[in-house]
Amino acid sequence: MRDIMKEAHQKRGPGMKEERQALHTLVASDSFDGAKAKAQIDAMSKAHSERMLARAKAENKMYNLLTPEQKKQYNENYQKREQKMMEHMNKMKAQHEAAE
Repeated sequence: MRDIMKEAHQKRGPGMKEERQALHTLVASDSFDGAKAKAQIDAMSKAHSERMLARAKAENKMYNLLTPEQKKQYNENYQKREQKMMEHMNKMKAQHEAAE
């Protein structure tokens, strides 16, 4: 599994820090160039999508190495995380609405 993660990490390409810095440079300039900003945002979105796809592929490779019992536990843990995230989102939404 470590090899799968290492391979996925090596394929990620340029970092997000450089992407954010490029966008910041456009935002912090004396005049705003919407076309350049859109191009940078589109590039960032494409890179993000590619990173997500690579991660999903790596996770699938690892998932398919698990035993049936481990797969069951993995899926149960996933459901628990989803439930916690939904509870958190609902709590934040309620706080936001109460503040308005």
